[in-house]
Amino acid sequence: MSTSREARVAVENVNALTKRWLAAVGADAGVLSAVGVWPLLAFLADGADEETGRELSGALGVPVQEAARAARELLAVVEHTPAIHRARVVDAW
Repeated sequence: MSTSREARVAVENVNALTKRWLAAVGADAGVLSAVGVWPLLAFLADGADEETGRELSGALGVPVQEAARAARELLAVVEHTPAIHRARVVDAW
């Protein structure tokens, strides 16, 4: 699967949000990722009023107008990432 520009940008922004969360809690390393919440925030931004959209855009790292498309692209990448499917299986145990 080739990765679109939107998906690459979304992945970079998911990583940036995760780093901000870790910095906020004072952790140098951890096992968490914003990959589960980033698409949700992006879809919320798509329908948000102007002020909320600005805040969500800042958290997401993409303009509101690009948020929903980037979320769909990111979810397509996640769907085709074998390591994530393995993590789901392990988590289900």
